[in-house]
Amino acid sequence: MNQRSLPHYLILLFTGIFSLALVAPAIGQLYPEYDVTVTGQVRHGEVIADNGERYFLMMDDIGTELIESYNGRTVRLTGTVREQGDQKTIIVHWFTLVER
Repeated sequence: MNQRSLPHYLILLFTGIFSLALVAPAIGQLYPEYDVTVTGQVRHGEVIADNGERYFLMMDDIGTELIESYNGRTVRLTGTVREQGDQKTIIVHWFTLVER
């Protein structure tokens, strides 16, 4: 790289960083997130809430525990929902078993 091309690379670098800073907030709005507390039944990788809403469980430690140990059971949970199209995925923060 010669001395004359260095300013051009710096301009490209700063333009790229500035463009990314403008676009990043818009990407977060494409997939909205919100917190919920729901009661529902764990069934094969998802929670069917009492109101009929379906939430796919995020396959992290808590989601895996729910699937492996509480399938078919009713739980009350709090988590963050991520929507992508019609699909809702929940990242569970905590849960408790509900005896019915």
